[in-house]
Amino acid sequence: MTMTTAELLKEIQKAIVYDKTIDEWCKDKFDSYPTCFLGIDEQNPPVPDDYPVIAIVGVTQNRSDSNRELSWDIDLGVGIISEAVTEEEGSKTYEGFLLAEDLREQAENAIFGIKPARITTTGEAGTISYHPLYVSYSTINVKLKRGSQESLP
Repeated sequence: MTMTTAELLKEIQKAIVYDKTIDEWCKDKFDSYPTCFLGIDEQNPPVPDDYPVIAIVGVTQNRSDSNRELSWDIDLGVGIISEAVTEEEGSKTYEGFLLAEDLREQAENAIFGIKPARITTTGEAGTISYHPLYVSYSTINVKLKRGSQESLP
């Protein structure tokens, strides 16, 4: 099976948009559904009503005429807004930090369900805190085998 980069990115976006687990979790935690962006306009970033946000923000493709495998690294970011802070016994927890991590992992799980691709998480995953905005990001590696008669798309 040959897939172009654009087809793969649209497939990833679709997997996230139609993931019931993500929808239910976001509705429970934020009383709204997530917005999935394919690309981000840095001059006009998402507005508060767009949050929670799941964004495909970058892609790198590894191509070779002699390799029977197509490979992409997809940069994924999620953003949430949360004012919640809990304090107990000498600790202070900004709940948005943890919620962003949970949403990132759920977005990765939705991508892992794409078939027939072989998908792994590579690179770094992390969260950045700009209270009340929290951003978590990761790199997802996607590999597809080409048939022996197929040329590069």
